[in-house]
Amino acid sequence: MPMTSVRRTKLAALIWFTGVWFVMAAGTPSAVDAQSRSPTSTARTKDDIRLASARRTRLGAAKSWGYQLRITDLAPLYASDHDVLVIDHGLAARRDGKLLFDTAEIERLKIRADGRRRVVLSYLSIGEAEQYRFYWQGAWCNRKSAPAWIGAVNPNWPGNYPVRFWDPEWQNLILSGPDSYLAKIQSQGFDGLYLDRADVWSEWTQERPNAERDMIAFLGRIASAARTRDPGFLVVMQNAEELLAHRSVRSVLDGVAKEDLLHGINFTEAANDADTVAGALTYLKRARADGLAVFAVEYLADSILAEAARRRLSGYGFIPVFAPRLLDSLSVPWSTPPAAAAVTPAPSAVSRSEWGEGGPTCLLD
Repeated sequence: MPMTSVRRTKLAALIWFTGVWFVMAAGTPSAVDAQSRSPTSTARTKDDIRLASARRTRLGAAKSWGYQLRITDLAPLYASDHDVLVIDHGLAARRDGKLLFDTAEIERLKIRADGRRRVVLSYLSIGEAEQYRFYWQGAWCNRKSAPAWIGAVNPNWPGNYPVRFWDPEWQNLILSGPDSYLAKIQSQGFDGLYLDRADVWSEWTQERPNAERDMIAFLGRIASAARTRDPGFLVVMQNAEELLAHRSVRSVLDGVAKEDLLHGINFTEAANDADTVAGALTYLKRARADGLAVFAVEYLADSILAEAARRRLSGYGFIPVFAPRLLDSLSVPWSTPPAAAAVTPAPSAVSRSEWGEGGPTCLLD
């Protein structure tokens, strides 16, 4: 799930020097771009460029979006008028493969009540294992029998575990073969992916100094695998905006999304500090300038704060939405000032009493 603790990662650039890549703190998008034109860069064909342009044009036409992951009823989504919907690929409570949405449901979601087409993206966490997913095995609740690539539980989201994402077993689970996570999503008929937790790379740098490079390569593999089957398949990355410094990352994405850009870095509705906002904006604006759609979600219930945030985000050319932090109801873009709402600070962690997606954390260290 996307509501994890906010990490202030160092800006990083991959610098080509004497034939070896080193990860260094600091750097600017332009500096990284200059280095990305190395002999190892994969040349993009005219067809690649044409297809990328078509995908970005399609996604860039969006004026609004809705975001809901915990779904018990598709009816409100069918009735919504959003240009883009981001949903999970199955029902909440027991998303174990038997409750995945079928092709007919996804096809219906793609058509609004007035007959207009919209884009439907499937959420996919590539940086955390989630014990309520179809791939989770009961034996994994015991550390002795759990795969070595599963890390300690995310304290801010029960049942979610940061993974050593570079491990071939994890990557194969995500994208290789007919039973992979990617294959299931594509067989359901989704228009694309909404990738979360790419930012997990920053949590592994002590153990894995090349973690950033590994994540860049992983993103490329996901996009390539998806588009081998469907060249028009969309790929959107949530957070991890520091990776947008790399041309190779921007080139495989069709859009990016950012949580808590202006408010909520500490899980309240307080404004984020100016430096944090400015740092993220550097990368998001660069993506926007490259033609990527930029989506922003703020978890605000206060109508005055939300309206001010809407104006500011729209001014950047971003597509805003305002949502409950648990994403258990359909997000509504506030194109007009909403009715006043009580401000309820979001908890710093989801309590186990609220955990309804497979029970409380089962793998404890």
